[in-house]
Amino acid sequence: MNALKTYKSAILFFLAFVINIGIANAYDPGYYFEKYHFDMTVHENGSYDVVENIDAVFTEESRGIFREIPVWVWVKRDVSEKQDGSETKMLQYYVDVDNVDVSEETSEEEIDELYSIRIGSADKYIKGPHPYTIKYTLTPYGDRVEQSDLFFYSLLGVGWDCKTNQFTFSIHFDKPLTDEELKQLEVFTGELGDNTNYANAIITKATNTEIQGIRKNIEPHEAITVRIPLREGYFAENTHPKLNIQTSWILIIISAVLIAIILFLELIPSYRPTKVISFRPPKGMTSADVGAIASAEINDKCVLSLIPWLASKGSLIIDNSQAKPILRISNGLPCDAPPYVKSLFDGMFFNGSKEMDTNKPSNNFGKGWYNCMSSLTKTFQDKLNKTRDKQFRILYAAILTVSFANCFASIRDGWLVGGLTTVFFAVISAIQKLQLNSDLQKSTPTGMAFIIGLCTSFFILLMHWGCFGGEDPSYIPMKFIYMINGALFVACYLSIKLEEPTEYRKTHLGEIMGFKEFIETAEKPQLQKLQAEDEMYFYDILPYAVALGLADKWAKKFENIIVKQPSWYKGKQGEIVTSSLARLVTHSMMTKGMKNSIASGAPRSTSSRSSSSSGSSYSSSHSYSSRGGGYSGGGFGGGGGRRW
Repeated sequence: MNALKTYKSAILFFLAFVINIGIANAYDPGYYFEKYHFDMTVHENGSYDVVENIDAVFTEESRGIFREIPVWVWVKRDVSEKQDGSETKMLQYYVDVDNVDVSEETSEEEIDELYSIRIGSADKYIKGPHPYTIKYTLTPYGDRVEQSDLFFYSLLGVGWDCKTNQFTFSIHFDKPLTDEELKQLEVFTGELGDNTNYANAIITKATNTEIQGIRKNIEPHEAITVRIPLREGYFAENTHPKLNIQTSWILIIISAVLIAIILFLELIPSYRPTKVISFRPPKGMTSADVGAIASAEINDKCVLSLIPWLASKGSLIIDNSQAKPILRISNGLPCDAPPYVKSLFDGMFFNGSKEMDTNKPSNNFGKGWYNCMSSLTKTFQDKLNKTRDKQFRILYAAILTVSFANCFASIRDGWLVGGLTTVFFAVISAIQKLQLNSDLQKSTPTGMAFIIGLCTSFFILLMHWGCFGGEDPSYIPMKFIYMINGALFVACYLSIKLEEPTEYRKTHLGEIMGFKEFIETAEKPQLQKLQAEDEMYFYDILPYAVALGLADKWAKKFENIIVKQPSWYKGKQGEIVTSSLARLVTHSMMTKGMKNSIASGAPRSTSSRSSSSSGSSYSSSHSYSSRGGGYSGGGFGGGGGRRW
């Protein structure tokens, strides 16, 4: 049965294939060219005077034809010192089309990188033979290769959708070619990318001042391309406002200045608390409170510190006498314990359990850990930091400005996705920031909309002026654009920290930072005095040191100070209690079992990944090899057209 289905599928596929081939072969564009003669004069200043005589035959009633000529083209150039093709580079050129003269009514406009000439009248239909004469001048600008010049021109472009029965051409050179240059003459024909040299089959005459050729029975979308490497200085260098290299490098200066603004805003804090040195933590605060206010975030250290904090309050016992620590209930929770502490406690001792093996905790511990983290986050929501409104606006104005600059600067190099990705990332980050901060949400959108609109308008003007170029030192190097985009990604990530403390955090930050500084800098005599006054002093401070990331440093200061072992801790024989306990509550207690339980306790989330691919409709950026990179459909000229 499966074999029968396979045979049926194969037969259907074959029939579909045959039908498609038949449809393709049966396609009739409604016209063809009986004769197409291309006459060109190559001038020393790098311009080309072109006359195209086309004998068209319309098999369907039509008004005329479109002639479309590319004005932005890519050319693969040999930039090696020895001109042996060992180093090539894709360069982009702008081409002026002017002095257009057509044998009948026309309209002209530049659309989508093409100079479009519409020939014919909207009120007049024609059928059968109809001749056209099209004259124009092409002037490429900005050679930018010091080693050599190049004649690389598609006399017949791949854009024509009809057959050509006979194509003839004649190329005249005002400045004679050398015999060596003439020997390097190449002619390519066929579909875009064909790099076979057909010069011997097509060329009928080749002198130092004139080249002639003929090709018959040309299929739609086949090109005739001539390529001749020339000596440096054969063409005079042309410049054009659209390729003003000074304007292009202005983008680099703008980028550098705005990146400097970004770094300045990121690195310069907006608030410096006045530290008040304190020997004890603020009253009424748990170790998690202190850790959250100090770091302006809720992290694992805040939650972990609550275990020694509960022990110091007499709520549980830490038994470290076995291979792995055991946590046991001692007394109930303090009456003033915050909700997040209760969440953690209930997770450790779930459903009447009296102890928890840290090596094999239940999944309830992970749920309790997560609930504690979630409750702690809600407790400090809108209490820790707020966005620095003014700096935030400047930062995102800078990010968006540079993003648009790089997007438009790189669009001609086929890296549109890279520029747009940066813009997308910056905008999404801005939106997220607006949603997270209610105060900013009320005051910023109008201002941000104005800034984004201003930046967009500015760089649309730059785009209109044509501040683009290829990948070469005279224009914006792509490596530089990569660096700028990379810096923008970093800036967007760091913008999360572009905040300042809330009034609540400012109220407590000075005392907490002073307390932290005391833990880091306290001297032995002072600690001995405090320990003598309160034998539990080390243990009372330890949870806060854990939350501040200073537990090991705190324990080291008590290495030579006599500290009595607390009743809530059971350790191994002969150990130094202070260092062992500090190591336990920061490292050893977080066993693999506890980590797995915490991971399993987090809420499940699903994410979908999508992949996309980007491409360019202009395929001439592909690499072909024929001496310096010649191929059918490449170089200047070309294009094509259609009937209308």
